[in-house]
Amino acid sequence: MKIDRDTLLSLITIPPIIKCNNFSDLPENAGIIYFMQEENTLCVKIGHSTGISSRRSNLQTGNPRELHLLGYVEGDKELEKEFHTTYRNFRIEGRREWYYNPPLRYSY
Repeated sequence: MKIDRDTLLSLITIPPIIKCNNFSDLPENAGIIYFMQEENTLCVKIGHSTGISSRRSNLQTGNPRELHLLGYVEGDKELEKEFHTTYRNFRIEGRREWYYNPPLRYSY
């Protein structure tokens, strides 16, 4: 999928994602925007939580595929909305907050 100019410019203004694949390394009581990928797919969930352990359990219960953490950014619901707006062209129809192969930008 080609990235349009507006999406590309939005990627510059949102913070880069901190790579992290271990849920126990996440700040538990801080507001974070998480990025989880379904196993064997390019489907990525972008969501907000202040209690990631329980949120992960809830998401996994409703999903037959294993969910893997890609990374996170500390932030609030407003920042989550910015990510959703930035990746709007990658949104999977009928799946709230799920995106198909969004071009995530990581910090290193």
